[in-house]
Amino acid sequence: MIEGFREAEILWNKSEQSWQLVAPVTQYVTAGALSHLKEAIANEKQHGIVLAGTDVFFMTRVTSLTATSATVTTCDNGSKLTRDQPA
Repeated sequence: MIEGFREAEILWNKSEQSWQLVAPVTQYVTAGALSHLKEAIANEKQHGIVLAGTDVFFMTRVTSLTATSATVTTCDNGSKLTRDQPA
């Protein structure tokens, strides 16, 4: 579970950086989250903005698990993550 969550986060950021969905992001980011990602990419592309810096997740854990779903919670330190307009 946690490995999949981390991969989804990495692919999400790579997709935002490249202004398009990168493979295999749609295997990890689905449903409403995929819609949010597509909206973020479109908005950032329109404004010429890319992610820069470091985003740190910690205390990541599965808090609920059933046969069909899981809930993963995490703490996020994005204090060194910025959105920049490249030169």
